[in-house]
Amino acid sequence: GDALGVVQRTGCVAPGGGGTTTAYIAHHTGGALIPVQSQLGAGCVLTAVAINGSMLCTTEPKSPSATTWRFLNNSVGVIRNINVSLLGALCTGHGSLHDFEGVTLSADSQYMTIDAGCLQGNTRFDQLFIVAIATGTAQPVATGTYLASDSWLPDDTLLCNDLSNPSGAVASLVSLEGVVAESAAGELAALK
Repeated sequence: GDALGVVQRTGCVAPGGGGTTTAYIAHHTGGALIPVQSQLGAGCVLTAVAINGSMLCTTEPKSPSATTWRFLNNSVGVIRNINVSLLGALCTGHGSLHDFEGVTLSADSQYMTIDAGCLQGNTRFDQLFIVAIATGTAQPVATGTYLASDSWLPDDTLLCNDLSNPSGAVASLVSLEGVVAESAAGELAALK
């Protein structure tokens, strides 16, 4: 297949949706950028593209609790809108919802990640979720550390960076069940 090589966004999103965002994708074989914003819909910012061309976009509402992620299958169109309520109770004991980050899409477009950021005073807590696109089921990642999703391996294992200790670089592998295994540097080198 024709692997994607470039994903590009331009413009600005207005609070509450809308704005002038325009999204494009390109293939590694070259050619013109392909506009995809009309497929995503107004106010939905291109977030990730899978190898098969399926896309994930994120709305940018005024309140993080109103965020929606839209998954579009390359050949069918909109498959699922995933909203915050599918994640269950957020920020319990950790303040209030501040934002979402760490949104990734697996190479086979079957899974995505969402990182809910909570604030209590000046203390940030992040809860990482793995979402099965087909069902919209969200699996919280079982960890007390701040894991940021980095990329997906071909077997749908998630590679994460531990950001809870900025002075020490630790990477973790996360299963689809949300189980975390710390990786030694040699294991990660073997994955490259």
